Amino acid sequence: MRHATLVSWLALMLVVRSDAETIRGVLYSIHHGEGRNPAGQVVVAVEGVTYTLDYAPQAVRFKETVCYEIGSIWTAEIKRSDGDSYITHVICSGAVDKNTHEPWLVVREYLNQLAKSQLPRAELLSSNWRSSTEFAQQAARHFDFRSYLLLGEKGNCLDVARGEHPGVTQIGAGLCPLNLGQPGVLRFSVARNTTSGTWQIDKIEIVAAP
Repeated sequence: MRHATLVSWLALMLVVRSDAETIRGVLYSIHHGEGRNPAGQVVVAVEGVTYTLDYAPQAVRFKETVCYEIGSIWTAEIKRSDGDSYITHVICSGAVDKNTHEPWLVVREYLNQLAKSQLPRAELLSSNWRSSTEFAQQAARHFDFRSYLLLGEKGNCLDVARGEHPGVTQIGAGLCPLNLGQPGVLRFSVARNTTSGTWQIDKIEIVAAP
C-alpha cells in the first residue's frame, strides 16, 4: 500500500512539474498593473521567440534598478494554466543585452528631452535621419510630447518592436501618452553607428496602433 501511495505521489509530482519551465531571455516589454496588488505583464525574448507572461508583484522584485529596464536579462521560472503563462520566480543579476538596452536608452532620452521642450542632443540622431525630408517634415509639425512625463521618465511605456537584427533595433511607443495630432503611434528605428559604435535614431515613423 505504501509503495502504491509513493508511486501515485511521484506521478502527481510529474504532472505538476510538467507545465513548469525555466527560460532565460531579454526583457522586451514590462507593464505594471494598478491597485493594491497589481498584476503585470512582460514580454521576454528567447533566441527570437517571444513569451508574453503575466506576473504578480511578489514574483518580480529586484535590488538592481536596471533589472526593470528594457534589455535586462531575466531567468524566469514560468508555469502555464488554462492557456496563460505566468512567472513564479525570476532572477536578474543586472546584466543587459546591449543591442536592446542601449537603443531603448536613446529613445527614452530623446522623448524625455522633447517632453521638457528641450532640443534633443544631436548625437541621439543619425546624420542620415537629420538630413532626410521626413525629419524636416516632422520637425515642422511640432508634436506635443509634454504628456509623456505623466508616466515619469523611466520609459516603461516603450517596447521592443523588433530586435533580432544586430545592427538595428525598433522601439515602439504605443503605450506612451503622446499627442501626435493624428491616429497612430511612434516607432523608432535605432541603428548602431559603425564609426562611433554608439546607437542613434535613424528613422521615426507614425504607424498604425498594434
